[in-house]
Amino acid sequence: MRYLTLLVIVSALGTGAAASHDDDEQLIRQHIERYYFDGVRNSDTAAAHKAFHQVAVMYSVRDGALAQRTIPDWLGAIAERAPNPPKPDAVKRRVAMVDVSGNAAVAKLELESPEATITDYMSLLKVDGRWTVVGKIFDRRVVGTQAAGR
Repeated sequence: MRYLTLLVIVSALGTGAAASHDDDEQLIRQHIERYYFDGVRNSDTAAAHKAFHQVAVMYSVRDGALAQRTIPDWLGAIAERAPNPPKPDAVKRRVAMVDVSGNAAVAKLELESPEATITDYMSLLKVDGRWTVVGKIFDRRVVGTQAAGR
């Protein structure tokens, strides 16, 4: 009987952990879609800033070298280029993958436009019970005829 009781307790604990993991994955997806995707899509830098922790930085490779940019600088540039009023863009955005391990996670995002395909990898941490992006790395691949002139 003790074995059966222990088995029921262990099974219940395992189910709770899986549910928590699934909940965190959903929270991360919602966070990215609500703040990052919608904020950038609508040139709403206030919303986009909410996706990132204040210390977040983004990195990429430009001309074979490591390039770094602060999130406020990048979002400021987006705001400067934004049409007024905002127009719908042709970018297809999706959260391709989320991997959660306790209070740490990574999300792979895919953004496709007629000009380029961008893959973002977001590093997230659960700080004070809320998920936030603490780092972004990305790769941008030019598509179509523009790739030839690169």
